[in-house]
Amino acid sequence: MHDYYLLIRKQNYGSVATICDPRFNLNVFLNLWPEPTSIPDRNRVRLQFIEAYTQYERREKAIQAENIGESTTIDAITSNIESDSESDLFKPRNAIDFENEYTKWMKQQPMKKETDILRYWASKEYEFPIIARMARDHLAIPATSAASECVFSSGSDIITKKRNRLGGDNTRRLLCLRDWGVLEEAEETSDIEKEELDSWE
Repeated sequence: MHDYYLLIRKQNYGSVATICDPRFNLNVFLNLWPEPTSIPDRNRVRLQFIEAYTQYERREKAIQAENIGESTTIDAITSNIESDSESDLFKPRNAIDFENEYTKWMKQQPMKKETDILRYWASKEYEFPIIARMARDHLAIPATSAASECVFSSGSDIITKKRNRLGGDNTRRLLCLRDWGVLEEAEETSDIEKEELDSWE
Protein backbone atom coordinates (compact mmCIF):
# COMPACT_ATOMS: atom_id res chain seq x y z
CA MET A 1 0.00 0.00 0.00
CA HIS A 2 2.84 2.34 0.87
CA ASP A 3 4.45 1.82 -2.57
CA TYR A 4 1.08 2.30 -4.31
CA TYR A 5 0.38 5.70 -2.70
CA LEU A 6 3.94 6.84 -3.34
CA LEU A 7 3.58 5.76 -6.98
CA ILE A 8 0.46 7.90 -7.50
CA ARG A 9 1.58 10.81 -5.32
CA LYS A 10 1.24 13.30 -8.21
CA GLN A 11 -2.36 12.30 -8.97
CA ASN A 12 -4.91 12.98 -6.27
CA TYR A 13 -7.64 10.55 -7.34
CA GLY A 14 -6.26 7.58 -5.36
CA SER A 15 -6.01 9.41 -2.04
CA VAL A 16 -9.34 11.25 -2.57
CA ALA A 17 -11.12 7.97 -3.37
CA THR A 18 -9.62 6.35 -0.25
CA ILE A 19 -10.73 9.20 2.03
CA CYS A 20 -14.22 9.17 0.44
CA ASP A 21 -14.54 5.47 1.27
CA PRO A 22 -16.38 5.30 4.64
CA ARG A 23 -14.46 2.13 5.58
CA PHE A 24 -11.11 3.97 5.39
CA ASN A 25 -11.45 7.76 5.60
CA LEU A 26 -8.20 9.45 6.72
CA ASN A 27 -7.68 6.71 9.31
CA VAL A 28 -6.03 4.38 6.77
CA PHE A 29 -3.19 6.87 6.22
CA LEU A 30 -2.68 7.30 9.96
CA ASN A 31 -2.26 3.50 10.20
CA LEU A 32 -0.15 3.31 7.03
CA TRP A 33 2.26 6.07 8.07
CA PRO A 34 2.32 6.17 11.90
CA GLU A 35 5.94 7.35 12.21
CA PRO A 36 6.73 11.05 12.77
CA THR A 37 8.92 10.95 9.63
CA SER A 38 5.78 10.21 7.58
CA ILE A 39 4.02 13.47 8.54
CA PRO A 40 4.82 15.04 5.11
CA ASP A 41 3.13 12.08 3.36
CA ARG A 42 0.03 12.38 5.57
CA ASN A 43 -0.09 16.15 5.00
CA ARG A 44 0.25 15.67 1.23
CA VAL A 45 -2.71 13.29 1.15
CA ARG A 46 -4.79 15.62 3.34
CA LEU A 47 -3.90 18.57 1.08
CA GLN A 48 -4.91 16.62 -2.05
CA PHE A 49 -8.31 15.95 -0.49
CA ILE A 50 -8.74 19.59 0.57
CA GLU A 51 -7.90 20.81 -2.96
CA ALA A 52 -10.46 18.44 -4.51
CA TYR A 53 -13.02 19.42 -1.85
CA THR A 54 -12.60 23.17 -2.51
CA GLN A 55 -13.03 22.63 -6.27
CA TYR A 56 -16.26 20.71 -5.69
CA GLU A 57 -17.43 23.29 -3.13
CA ARG A 58 -16.86 26.16 -5.61
CA ARG A 59 -18.78 24.28 -8.29
CA GLU A 60 -21.63 23.54 -5.84
CA LYS A 61 -21.88 27.21 -4.86
CA ALA A 62 -21.96 28.26 -8.53
CA ILE A 63 -24.81 25.80 -9.19
CA GLN A 64 -26.71 27.08 -6.12
CA ALA A 65 -26.23 30.71 -7.19
CA GLU A 66 -27.62 29.87 -10.61
CA ASN A 67 -30.61 28.09 -9.05
CA ILE A 68 -31.27 31.06 -6.73
CA GLY A 69 -31.26 33.38 -9.74
CA GLU A 70 -33.89 31.23 -11.43
CA SER A 71 -35.99 30.83 -8.26
CA THR A 72 -36.13 34.60 -7.58
CA THR A 73 -37.81 35.17 -10.93
CA ILE A 74 -40.31 32.40 -10.14
CA ASP A 75 -40.90 33.87 -6.64
CA ALA A 76 -41.54 37.29 -8.16
CA ILE A 77 -44.22 35.79 -10.40
CA THR A 78 -45.87 33.73 -7.63
CA SER A 79 -45.56 36.34 -4.82
CA ASN A 80 -49.24 37.26 -5.12
CA ILE A 81 -50.34 33.66 -4.51
CA GLU A 82 -50.98 32.97 -0.80
CA SER A 83 -49.87 29.78 0.94
CA ASP A 84 -52.77 27.35 1.16
CA SER A 85 -51.12 24.90 3.54
CA GLU A 86 -49.88 25.15 7.11
CA SER A 87 -47.04 22.74 6.29
CA ASP A 88 -45.41 25.49 4.19
CA LEU A 89 -44.80 27.41 7.42
CA PHE A 90 -42.56 24.62 8.76
CA LYS A 91 -40.29 24.32 5.70
CA PRO A 92 -36.66 25.24 6.54
CA ARG A 93 -35.46 28.33 4.68
CA ASN A 94 -31.74 29.09 4.27
CA ALA A 95 -30.72 26.68 7.04
CA ILE A 96 -27.08 27.30 7.96
CA ASP A 97 -24.81 24.40 8.86
CA PHE A 98 -22.37 25.82 11.43
CA GLU A 99 -19.91 22.94 11.22
CA ASN A 100 -18.00 22.62 7.97
CA GLU A 101 -18.78 19.48 5.98
CA TYR A 102 -15.05 18.70 5.61
CA THR A 103 -14.31 18.83 9.36
CA LYS A 104 -17.45 16.78 10.12
CA TRP A 105 -16.33 14.09 7.62
CA MET A 106 -12.83 13.92 9.10
CA LYS A 107 -14.35 13.24 12.54
CA GLN A 108 -16.37 10.26 11.23
CA GLN A 109 -15.33 6.88 12.57
CA PRO A 110 -14.46 4.26 9.90
CA MET A 111 -17.30 1.87 9.06
CA LYS A 112 -17.10 -1.94 9.12
CA LYS A 113 -15.37 -3.82 6.31
CA GLU A 114 -18.69 -5.31 5.11
CA THR A 115 -20.35 -1.89 4.65
CA ASP A 116 -22.19 -1.46 1.35
CA ILE A 117 -20.70 1.81 0.05
CA LEU A 118 -23.57 2.57 -2.36
CA ARG A 119 -26.18 2.26 0.40
CA TYR A 120 -24.01 4.23 2.79
CA TRP A 121 -23.71 7.19 0.42
CA ALA A 122 -27.40 7.01 -0.47
CA SER A 123 -28.19 7.53 3.23
CA LYS A 124 -25.51 10.21 3.83
CA GLU A 125 -26.07 12.21 0.63
CA TYR A 126 -27.94 15.02 2.43
CA GLU A 127 -25.55 15.20 5.38
CA PHE A 128 -22.42 15.35 3.16
CA PRO A 129 -23.62 16.62 -0.26
CA ILE A 130 -20.21 17.75 -1.58
CA ILE A 131 -18.27 14.71 -0.37
CA ALA A 132 -21.04 12.46 -1.73
CA ARG A 133 -20.44 13.99 -5.19
CA MET A 134 -16.71 13.46 -4.78
CA ALA A 135 -17.31 9.84 -3.76
CA ARG A 136 -19.57 9.27 -6.78
CA ASP A 137 -16.88 10.58 -9.13
CA HIS A 138 -13.74 9.14 -7.52
CA LEU A 139 -14.92 5.74 -6.30
CA ALA A 140 -16.11 4.91 -9.83
CA ILE A 141 -12.49 4.97 -11.07
CA PRO A 142 -11.11 1.40 -11.12
CA ALA A 143 -7.88 0.99 -9.15
CA THR A 144 -6.38 -1.18 -11.88
CA SER A 145 -6.91 -1.63 -15.62
CA ALA A 146 -6.50 -5.43 -15.39
CA ALA A 147 -10.25 -6.09 -15.70
CA SER A 148 -10.64 -4.05 -18.91
CA GLU A 149 -7.45 -5.55 -20.37
CA CYS A 150 -8.84 -9.03 -19.68
CA VAL A 151 -11.99 -8.14 -21.64
CA PHE A 152 -9.94 -6.86 -24.58
CA SER A 153 -7.72 -9.94 -24.64
CA SER A 154 -10.83 -12.13 -24.88
CA GLY A 155 -11.50 -10.37 -28.20
CA SER A 156 -9.05 -12.78 -29.82
CA ASP A 157 -11.53 -15.57 -29.05
CA ILE A 158 -14.28 -13.71 -30.89
CA ILE A 159 -12.32 -12.49 -33.91
CA THR A 160 -10.63 -15.52 -35.43
CA LYS A 161 -9.10 -16.35 -38.81
CA LYS A 162 -12.44 -17.68 -40.06
CA ARG A 163 -14.53 -14.98 -38.41
CA ASN A 164 -12.79 -11.73 -39.24
CA ARG A 165 -15.58 -9.75 -40.91
CA LEU A 166 -17.36 -8.68 -37.71
CA GLY A 167 -17.91 -4.93 -37.47
CA GLY A 168 -16.77 -2.82 -34.54
CA ASP A 169 -20.27 -2.49 -33.05
CA ASN A 170 -20.93 -6.24 -33.11
CA THR A 171 -17.52 -7.01 -31.63
CA ARG A 172 -18.13 -4.49 -28.83
CA ARG A 173 -21.56 -5.99 -28.11
CA LEU A 174 -20.20 -9.53 -28.01
CA LEU A 175 -17.32 -8.51 -25.71
CA CYS A 176 -19.70 -6.79 -23.28
CA LEU A 177 -22.28 -9.59 -23.30
CA ARG A 178 -19.59 -12.18 -22.65
CA ASP A 179 -18.02 -10.10 -19.85
CA TRP A 180 -21.41 -9.52 -18.17
CA GLY A 181 -22.13 -13.27 -18.23
CA VAL A 182 -25.09 -13.01 -20.63
CA LEU A 183 -23.31 -15.17 -23.22
CA GLU A 184 -21.44 -18.25 -22.12
CA GLU A 185 -17.96 -18.73 -23.49
CA ALA A 186 -18.17 -21.49 -26.06
CA GLU A 187 -15.04 -23.56 -26.45
CA GLU A 188 -13.62 -23.45 -29.95
CA THR A 189 -13.75 -26.85 -31.63
CA SER A 190 -10.57 -27.90 -33.36
CA ASP A 191 -10.38 -28.76 -37.10
CA ILE A 192 -9.99 -32.50 -36.29
CA GLU A 193 -13.17 -32.43 -34.16
CA LYS A 194 -15.03 -30.62 -36.96
CA GLU A 195 -13.95 -33.29 -39.45
CA GLU A 196 -15.16 -36.00 -37.07
CA LEU A 197 -18.48 -34.23 -36.66
CA ASP A 198 -18.84 -33.89 -40.44
CA SER A 199 -18.08 -37.62 -40.96
CA TRP A 200 -20.92 -38.57 -38.57
CA GLU A 201 -23.36 -36.59 -40.69
